[in-house]
Amino acid sequence: MVAKPGARTLERLHSLLGVLPLGGFLLLHLTRLWPARAGRDAFIAARLERGGAGDAPAWTGALLFMLLLHGGLGFYLRRGRRGAMGALQAATGIAAALFIGYHLWLIAPFAQGPHRGPGSGYDIMWLRLSTDRDLLLHLGGLTLLCFHLGHGLSRLPRTWFSAVAGAGGSGDAQAATTRARLAAGAVAFVLWLGYLELLARFGTGAGLL
Repeated sequence: MVAKPGARTLERLHSLLGVLPLGGFLLLHLTRLWPARAGRDAFIAARLERGGAGDAPAWTGALLFMLLLHGGLGFYLRRGRRGAMGALQAATGIAAALFIGYHLWLIAPFAQGPHRGPGSGYDIMWLRLSTDRDLLLHLGGLTLLCFHLGHGLSRLPRTWFSAVAGAGGSGDAQAATTRARLAAGAVAFVLWLGYLELLARFGTGAGLL
């Protein structure tokens, strides 16, 4: 069934509101946390080079607002639709949203107050990820986030170039779409490996690399 022009516009908006903020944040957050592999002092030094600030509240609020719109549009567009992959994407999106809420709740006490410092984020993650429960919750949550991002990236050719990505497209066009989807999966997988390294560092004191 061919999507109506209005529905196609909403699908593209839904795609952008998910892929851009989520992908950008996961990459930015990974690069900011990466110095933690070398220990607390290296983490603090890298943060002080950026002025001692973590993720600004305004940026965090804008990210959450865009993801909220993404989720709302997703539910609206899925009305009356069926399909295993669509249902899986919706389920991972809900689970990922719950994980984001949990993670924000976890670090909230260190986000403000007179004892806040450039090492606060490192301290809370070191403390909480030393427990099996929080380590497993972060492993599962980050896996869901990266999967959700990878699936969203893999759907970009279909969402934006459906005329050539569909069954009626040429063999070259379909091959290009397949390569784009493989590249999307590779991006998400590399991000997941990066976060896995950080989880191992915080949880065990020794990274995987």
